[in-house]
Amino acid sequence: MTFGSKLSIIITTFNSSNVILNCLNKIDLNLYHVFVVDNNSSDNTVKIIEENFPNKITIIKNQKNLGYGRGNNCALRLVETEFAMILNPDAFIFNKDIELILETLDQNPEITICAPLLLKKYPFNAQDFEEEIEVMKQNLRSQENSYFSVKYVIGACLILRMSFFQEVGFYDEEIFLYYEDDEICHRVITNNKICAINTEAFAYHTGQGSSGKNYRNLYRRFWHRSWSKFHWKEKQKGLAKAYFSASKLVILYGLQTLFYIFIWKPEKIIAKIASIVGGVSYLLGLKAFDKNDNPRGNLKLF
Repeated sequence: MTFGSKLSIIITTFNSSNVILNCLNKIDLNLYHVFVVDNNSSDNTVKIIEENFPNKITIIKNQKNLGYGRGNNCALRLVETEFAMILNPDAFIFNKDIELILETLDQNPEITICAPLLLKKYPFNAQDFEEEIEVMKQNLRSQENSYFSVKYVIGACLILRMSFFQEVGFYDEEIFLYYEDDEICHRVITNNKICAINTEAFAYHTGQGSSGKNYRNLYRRFWHRSWSKFHWKEKQKGLAKAYFSASKLVILYGLQTLFYIFIWKPEKIIAKIASIVGGVSYLLGLKAFDKNDNPRGNLKLF
């Protein structure tokens, strides 16, 4: 049985020109409706898609970088199919594995998010994944189904049941980057639904990222990792515990920054300072986006 008419695929890009072709080439574009949401890339990501897949992909061109959650939401609001896959541009999945996940969702209406097993490279070499395989075996022991329930799935590749999220909302739009998956999975579980991993389906996450590699991007990533961590903790544990954790982190990372200055590790220094500023920004009540909806975390100190 083919479930192609039931699925849309959403890929949010930002300077993803080095990975997007590998991702899209694995997808049967005649079978699934594919959305690419581009967050104002400064490279030729959009041009590559338009030249290689003319009139086959719906491209949403944002005028600014909206981040992971807001970017995905731009397409999720347009989805008309029963299910939607969220796929990172530096990940890929084969059609047979997509169909296995859709079969699990079709047969188990209580499952609201389902993901494949995520591997780090292709082709798969068992010797490279001894630790992961051992954990997998422990989790799968005595399993009668082709899936097991989890508290959290990695957002590089997952499929959402749209009826649930159309009712409760999509990704948290207060977050620019990081902890979106924790938040959305937590919402599933608190509504007595299931997040699951299909044990027969595989996806491959190369981990090359879509945000670029330089000090400015490093600073922004760690700023948002820190801010999002405490925003998520507040939603999960309450304001008092989030404030306590943020205050503790600021002190600890301040001491660690002095150490990294002493031994001169520039990347570590920038990461720690960004984490401190993100934590302080959270404590001061600043949001991840400014009043003009631009993401905070710009490197202005250097």
